[in-house]
Amino acid sequence: MPANYNEVFNSILPSVASCRKEMGLMPIRAILVIILTDMAKQYNTGQNMDDNQTANLADDILEMFYWLKIDDFKLCFNNAKRGRYGNIFRVDGPLVLSWLDQYTTDRLHAADETSYQEHQSTKGDKALFNFNSEIDVYEHFKKKL
Repeated sequence: MPANYNEVFNSILPSVASCRKEMGLMPIRAILVIILTDMAKQYNTGQNMDDNQTANLADDILEMFYWLKIDDFKLCFNNAKRGRYGNIFRVDGPLVLSWLDQYTTDRLHAADETSYQEHQSTKGDKALFNFNSEIDVYEHFKKKL
C-alpha cells in the first residue's frame, strides 16, 4: 500500500485506463468496488452506500478519474481514513468524489514539486548558455553554422 505520492508515481501498476484496455471494464470495476466497499466498512455511520450505489460510484470514478492508478485510490482513501479531507459523518458518492478531487489537486502539486526538485538537482549551478542579449544568441549560433 502506497504511503505517499512518490510511491504512487514509482508504482509499476498502470493507470485504470490501461487496465481497462487490457482486461475490459468488469475486472477493473470489480477491483474498484472492492476498494470502495472496504473503505466504507471502516465507518459505522449508518449512512453508508448500498451495493448498487457503490457500483454506480465505481462507474463514475472510472469515467472521471481514468488516468489514476489503483494505488492512487488506495492512497486517497487512506488519506480520507486519516482525516486529511475532514471529518466523516457519512460515506456517499459526492463525498468520495470530493476526496478524489482534492487528492488529484494535491497529487498534481506533488508531481510538480517532484519534477521541479529533479530539475534543480540536474541543473546544478551552471547555466547551459549565458547570454546577455539577443545579439549574443545570434553570434553564438552564427559561429556554429
